[in-house]
Amino acid sequence: MTHADSIKDIYNGLVQKYQYDVTCLRENNTPDNTHYFMNAKHRESTSFKLHTLAHFAHDLGEPELAGSILNAAAQLGADAQIPAPM
Repeated sequence: MTHADSIKDIYNGLVQKYQYDVTCLRENNTPDNTHYFMNAKHRESTSFKLHTLAHFAHDLGEPELAGSILNAAAQLGADAQIPAPM
């Protein structure tokens, strides 16, 4: 297993957990103000984790992968666009 494969596995785990948590909030009929707070908090946390993972990828010699992860983190943080798994 290469560095890229390991990083992609971690990335996919973070993205799938975020998708699962957002779906759970929607399905449980969470009140709007609580839903907004929890969603924003989780989005910020996941964006930070992806940003950190991009730095790991760059340090391990995967600059293209780091760029795509950093782009996904930026889109999630700014536009709340849910990243797709790799």
